Amino acid sequence: MAQSTPRREDCKECILRVLDEAGGSMKSKDLEDAVKAKGYSYMTLRRAKDELKNDDVIKYHNAGFGKEKEWHVVRNKPLEAARIPQVLPLPRQEHENGQISL
Repeated sequence: MAQSTPRREDCKECILRVLDEAGGSMKSKDLEDAVKAKGYSYMTLRRAKDELKNDDVIKYHNAGFGKEKEWHVVRNKPLEAARIPQVLPLPRQEHENGQISL
């Protein structure tokens, strides 16, 4: 996968800030309007949301039916948690002289 651009990374931070200010969840359209008002293009916003969704940082759900149906964006976990890979601890060995090595 291609490296995310600095502008897209800024947009991702903006999306999460806006979501945090709204309590962690808001209508998708309201989120898009708020982020676009901060100067981000539609494509940058879309790509940033796609990356956040793929990293499981945000998720979408809908509420209502028919004309009343609305999509919402929900913050799923902190961005830092998505960036930190899971690392398994190394096995430790204790030697006869009391030293421990990995």
